This record gives sequence, C-alpha cells and structure tokens, in this order.
Amino acid sequence: MHSEKFFVLDLLPVEILHDIFAYLWAHEILYSFHKISHKIDSIITNHRNYHVNFRSILKQHFDNVCKHIQPKQIISLILSDYTVIYLSLFPIEQFACLCALTLSDIQENHHALFANLNRLKRVTVLEIDTLSYLEFIEPTIQLKRLIVTKYSEADYYHESLLSSLILSNLRSLSLPCCSYHQLRQILSQASKLSSLTISLSISDCTGIDYFAEQRQDMPLTLTHLNLSMHTFSK
Repeated sequence: MHSEKFFVLDLLPVEILHDIFAYLWAHEILYSFHKISHKIDSIITNHRNYHVNFRSILKQHFDNVCKHIQPKQIISLILSDYTVIYLSLFPIEQFACLCALTLSDIQENHHALFANLNRLKRVTVLEIDTLSYLEFIEPTIQLKRLIVTKYSEADYYHESLLSSLILSNLRSLSLPCCSYHQLRQILSQASKLSSLTISLSISDCTGIDYFAEQRQDMPLTLTHLNLSMHTFSK
C-alpha cells in the first residue's frame, strides 16, 4: 500500500498562505505552488486578491494566468504593449474587483482595446504613460494615486482630462509636466494630497514670479514634495 504524500505547507492556516501570496505576482504563485497538493490548489483557485504583472512575462506564464485565474480575482493589473491583448479575452465587467491599473508603453494601434475601461468603477490607483490615456477612464472614479510617467507634446491639449477628474480623494500624484495654472487647480481641489512629484512648466521668469505670489487658500497636507521647474519659449 502506497502512503499518501505529505506536504508541510498543508499544515499552514489558509490565512498564512494568503499573506504569502500578497507578496508575489500571480504567475509566481502558479509557478511555485500550483499542483503541490489538492489543498494548495484549492486555495489558489479561491484566492481573491491576485496581483497580475504582464509588463515582462514569458508566454507560458501569461497563458497559465489566463487559464487558472479569473478577472474577478484580480485586484491589480499591469499591461504592456504585447500583453494588452489580455483585455480582449474577457468582458471588462468581469474585472469587478480591480483597484490598480498600469498601462505601460502601449502603441496607439492598441488603444481600441481601452474602449470599455470607463466601466471600471473601483480603480483607485492608475499609472499611465501620458495624460491622453485619461480619455478612456471614467471621470467620476475616486483616484487615490495617479502616476503619469512620460511627457508628450499633445499633453498640452489633454490638461482638461485631468481637470475633469474628481481629485478630492487623491493622496499621491506624479506628473512629468504641468502648467502653473493646472497646479493651482490641483492644489485647490486635492485636499488630501500628501505626496506630489511634479515638473512645473513655465514660459519665463515672470511666470515663476506670478506663481510664487499666488496665495494658497486651502492648507496643504503634503509630507513628500519633489518639485522641478523648466522654462520654455512661447
């Protein structure tokens, strides 16, 4: 008679394994723990807080995530140009628990896949390449963190997209370029802002003097500030 294999991990409480999973990407969990035992497989199947990173991933790991993890189990998702096709595999409504979304280095010919992103209502953390991506996002979402990683000359025409967002819950903001008028608006609306990384774009020294003389009516709660300035000629 063959004795059943015994695994030490099976002795751990489910809560401990969930805590371990919180520090790993979804494909790492599947690669490291899948098919160890029936109990572990059951925990993997029922886990509800997956962090999925498709920025740089082997195809076999990408396929494995698509096969074993449902969109409703994902709370954070990172997509790059060659993995953004993932959005076409499932109706956007299935990403019901998605709280954090990163869109990185995605070419314009793939932007059609973003058509239904405005149906994501629970996203509070957003990282995007340029401000233009905001046209795909529902303006009423309550962002707590917004990171824009690159500057595009077209961003001048997309400042209104940022202005249309509700900023009252924003805690952290990073912008590669910002006019002082836009910054004044951000500071007047984002009452909970505690971290700000921004590059201020000013046409000349007169603009710097004007900005410095402006009165800040609402008290700031910033604990982290990284501010740079650059001037440009009109």
